Amino acid sequence: MKTSVLRLETISDDALLARLGELVGRSRRAEAELIWHLAEVDRRRLYLREACPSMHVYATLRLHLAEAEAYLRITVARLSRRFPVVLAMLADGRLHLSALAKLAPQTDASAHGAPPLNPEQQTAVEAIAAAAGLALTSAQLPDTASPPATITAQAMPPASPPA
Repeated sequence: MKTSVLRLETISDDALLARLGELVGRSRRAEAELIWHLAEVDRRRLYLREACPSMHVYATLRLHLAEAEAYLRITVARLSRRFPVVLAMLADGRLHLSALAKLAPQTDASAHGAPPLNPEQQTAVEAIAAAAGLALTSAQLPDTASPPATITAQAMPPASPPA
């Protein structure tokens, strides 16, 4: 049985760039799905049955995530339970983990009674901030792009409300 090995040196520049774009898209979708699963494991507190006292310990010891990776992903997973649209925004590249993790602590103070998000009229970070009842200046906003949505919020299964 012969296996072919992809040699990047042999493909055209256009094919290489197209393939890279496809890989980034798949990576974003996989990241959003990983965050979705982390949120559910956290909600169910399944880390306890794995002999871990916290989600962070579970992520670092059982999933072998680095400390910083665990922090970002757990923070965003918890945010996604309150604002499920962030999963779609992660999947299509409108948001990244770092921006969400920086904004998440600011949303805690205004979690109740937040208006629904309207991500088509605002940048992603502004939409999350508006949902949290925050008025951010442009100097406070992380540098994020808002490309057209390729995945809608309905494309990701809804997150369960916090228990």
